[in-house]
Amino acid sequence: MNSGWTRRKSRTVPLQFAQIKTVTDKNTPSSLVGEGGVRGNYKAVGPHYTVPLKKHCPGFNSFFRFISVIPNLGNTLLSALLITMSVWAFASQSFADVDAWLPREPYEAPPYVPPPPPKSKVHLVDNKDGTLTETNTNLMWTRKDSYADLGKCLNFFQSAEYVEQLTTGGYDDWRLPSLEELYSIYDDTIENVMGHDHDKENPLRLDKMFADGAAYWYWSSDYQETDLTDCCARAFYYVLGFVNNRRYSTCNNGGVRAVRPLPGKKQGK
Repeated sequence: MNSGWTRRKSRTVPLQFAQIKTVTDKNTPSSLVGEGGVRGNYKAVGPHYTVPLKKHCPGFNSFFRFISVIPNLGNTLLSALLITMSVWAFASQSFADVDAWLPREPYEAPPYVPPPPPKSKVHLVDNKDGTLTETNTNLMWTRKDSYADLGKCLNFFQSAEYVEQLTTGGYDDWRLPSLEELYSIYDDTIENVMGHDHDKENPLRLDKMFADGAAYWYWSSDYQETDLTDCCARAFYYVLGFVNNRRYSTCNNGGVRAVRPLPGKKQGK
């Protein structure tokens, strides 16, 4: 079936055409002249010619006018088909899974099994001479800090003087630790009430191998050079594990824990 357009009285209207039987020259109406020519209401195509359906198929033209009134009929039918298929698929799945609608036994949760405790990153060895060795970093620490040793807090300058004069374990090369070194003995898997005042609300994250009566924070060797006369050095807080800046003259609850590297050992992190 072919389609075409013709202009009549300044209006463009669609016409439907159908091919009819082949005709010979002697049967060709006089209005059809030449192969491929156009005369009147007929159009010749080679030895064939077509006639407008409007003249020969009035029923089809009525249907065409009805379809043109509903331009979205195709989309409407397609949508209806998709909806029907979706409903059918859902119904088929629902009825197939009959067990989903049957009564079930009440669910009983398995007994709670607590996870294993986290592993500590700190590995200490007691040297039995007032010192402890941390094997991951190859650093040696004093078992007692300045608070446990002296029974009082120390400011930054006092702490620096304290470690310079220290001879624990027969060693005289003790020094102030860096922040990274102080963090290496901070153990967030444990809590021990070992502060100098034994405050149960502020346990220290330090191993029990360190001596009781400790300070709550330690001075580090990291400090800032400023124009201010009393500022500032960094300290590590062993209750919560954070770093803060403190004035050199600050003393409350603080002190120092001396450290030294093991000779011939590469320092770890």
